[in-house]
Amino acid sequence: KSRVDFRGTIGISDFPEHFSLNPYRVPFGYVPAVRDWMGLRGTVQKPEGELSVRPVEGLSCTREEQSGKRWWGLFEELCGNPESFFRSCFVYNLCPLAFFHKSGRNVTPSELKSKAKGEIQTIAEKYLAAALQVLQPKIIISVGRYTEDRVKALVKQNKLDATVIRTLCIPHPSPRSLNNTNWNEKAKRWLEENDALQQARLANDLKEVPVGCVFVYGPNEGDGVIIARGCNLVNETKNATRHVEFICIDQALEYARAHGFEPPESIFTSISVVVTVEPCIMCAAALLNLGVREIVYGCRNDRFGGSTVLDVARLLKSNIPIRGGVRGDEAMELLKEFYKGENPSAPMPKARTSKKASG
Repeated sequence: KSRVDFRGTIGISDFPEHFSLNPYRVPFGYVPAVRDWMGLRGTVQKPEGELSVRPVEGLSCTREEQSGKRWWGLFEELCGNPESFFRSCFVYNLCPLAFFHKSGRNVTPSELKSKAKGEIQTIAEKYLAAALQVLQPKIIISVGRYTEDRVKALVKQNKLDATVIRTLCIPHPSPRSLNNTNWNEKAKRWLEENDALQQARLANDLKEVPVGCVFVYGPNEGDGVIIARGCNLVNETKNATRHVEFICIDQALEYARAHGFEPPESIFTSISVVVTVEPCIMCAAALLNLGVREIVYGCRNDRFGGSTVLDVARLLKSNIPIRGGVRGDEAMELLKEFYKGENPSAPMPKARTSKKASG
């Protein structure tokens, strides 16, 4: 089961990476993923002027392409089979061409010189805009800053409405990228954080206070799958306790019962909580009493926060790690957007009456 639920998502990579699979136009063309996981078959023809140091061997190539190994390896781990991934997602090659130095070294589109670079970018943006018209995605995830810049260019040209389609950027899996060690775990964390933010946006659409949360279960740190996700449903249910943390607690207990945990509450020691806003005093107490592995939140809750207003962990003598500030600016912007309007379920304020002293 995938830990992400980005339905209608298009991921955009810069170029196909693997010289032996370039005629297939497969983004991040790691041979074992293409041949064994996706099940693609066929013959890759050799191009004219083949570089002797870069022979095109097609699906029989044994050389590993590290970006593809990381990228497709992650989604094979999360989704299990390619059908689960491609049912909701599509990976688009921004530039389906491969360029090489005469020595055989890869030359990425961003490394091309002056005029050639500009021409490639213009053509790539033109066909990207056409592809988006056909695919109609709800979410665009740029893989790396180069592709993000091309998406931003379309927004500036009014060829892409960023108020309708969410645009995000995930770090490129290439080992050549700076600070890119442990990409797999960083990418998982990125997906978890953005899933929580997606739930918060859903709450905002439902006229609920925009707080989203996911519970990530994994027996070992760094492993895991999202077993619960949700948003506040206080207004919809007319129940002041239906904060998202409690909704996810209920889902986690259902998961535990279905998977034979005994007692069901024992699952919580292997759960990381990722929530967009600091849990309130009530929710913080519940999570700490259940003994979750850790709590990660976005922005502070200056009115009711279970750390900021009242240090619940200290009162309960809990040493469970709690850290905030993760994508906090985005979470705060959602709150500001919500509170610009009126909460439709807020109680009507009572008019104050002046009291006169009796004589």
